[in-house]
Formats: sequence, structure tokens, C-alpha cells
Amino acid sequence: MRLLIINGSPKSTNSNTKIMTDALVSGFTPANKSMNSKTHKQGIFTDVVEKNVLSNAKVDLAEILDYIKISDHILIAFPLYGNSVPACLLELLEEIDGIEFILSKKNISFLIQYGFPEAIHARPIEAFLEEWTMLQGANYMGSIVKGGCDGLYKEMKKNENKGKNAYKEKNKILKGIREIGSHFNMTGQLNKEQLNNYAGTESHRQVPKKVMRVVVWVMNKMYWKKLLSKNNVSEEGSYAKPFGNF
Repeated sequence: MRLLIINGSPKSTNSNTKIMTDALVSGFTPANKSMNSKTHKQGIFTDVVEKNVLSNAKVDLAEILDYIKISDHILIAFPLYGNSVPACLLELLEEIDGIEFILSKKNISFLIQYGFPEAIHARPIEAFLEEWTMLQGANYMGSIVKGGCDGLYKEMKKNENKGKNAYKEKNKILKGIREIGSHFNMTGQLNKEQLNNYAGTESHRQVPKKVMRVVVWVMNKMYWKKLLSKNNVSEEGSYAKPFGNF
């Protein structure tokens, strides 16, 4: 069975999404056995292909659509952007909408990762994607939802530069998705109980407004302002609405 993994992150291979999909696939084979990166002889998925929606700053959908046609199972992975999918991935979903029966009877699953720790942030888009999948005449297999993923790529690269390669093995987020990958490859199914446990806390208790004001102020001052400055964006420019007149 061929598995097509679609990376819907605008950051392509330099992304937290890529780290997550790599960890998922690494769970297809026991740690004490080697696996060819193209052909996976154990389990359900004998062939795994990974494609990026955004490649060299361009959206190239033709090749992805060709692979969709010849794949049995499709996993669409992406970061949560504004409680929805990134624009480049939305373009792909809209393209699929216009091709009748392209997903008919195929098995579709999703991987949704983001920075906020609570699972509740992904639930609206998860429900939408389940409905979208069924409207395509495909089989919805489930969604891997995980918050708290902000900085995975940076931390991994930092540890690699220091010669510390154990980060992938010790990180709880990556360890958890490897376990999901192992079950996924052995059965072709995503275990609902396993997904719920992995998603973690649905929502935290309400935080007092005064505390939140301090937290937001610190985040804006220490994180977002620094990020804007790094990308030469003024505070006024951060409120720009380039599509406001459309």
C-alpha cells in the first residue's frame, strides 16, 4: 500500500511539520532494524512518498495531484495558522475540490501541529477536514493533533550543531508520534484512544485576566517584537491589511 505524505507547511523541509512527519515514519520500523527511506518492507505501507506543497517558494500542485491518484492512503500534515490551514495548503484543497472522484474511496488522515498547548485549538479545523474528506467520497481515518510544538525544528538543529543526536529519541512529542506511527503502519489505522492521549489536555482552566495581561505583555515585548524587528517589520506595519479592499 502506498502512503503519500503531504507537507502543507510554508516552511517546507525547514519546519516543525517536517520534524513531525519524519518522526511518524521513523516509527514504521523498530529502532534495532534498518529501513530504506523509499521502501518500507514491514507493515501495511510498502511505499512511502513525501511531497511539499511549497517547494522553492512556489506552489507546485501538478506533481502532488499525480501522486494522489496513485496513492492508497494520504496523510496531510500542516501547522495551524490562525486556527486554519496555511494558504498554500488551502490552494491544494481547493484544487482537489475541482477534480471529481480524485479522492474517492481513498484513506485520508491529517496531522495538525501548533504552538499552543491545548488540543481545543485544532478541533474546529479537525471537524471541518473530517466533513471535507467525506464530501470527497473518501474514508476519514482520523487526525493526529498536537500542541506545544513551537520550536521543535530550532531545538533539533541546535542539538545537532552541538553533536547531540539524542534529542529526537528523548523528546516526548517525537517519541509519542513514533508510537502512533508504529501502530499506523502495522494496522493501517489511527487508534482513537492513542490520538486522544497524545493530544493531551483539551483546555486549561481559566486564567485570571490580570495574569493574562502580564503574560500577553511579556510575550509581545520579548517574543513578537523581537520577531518583527528581525524581519524589518514596524509595529504599525504589523497591522497592515493588504487584502482589505478585496
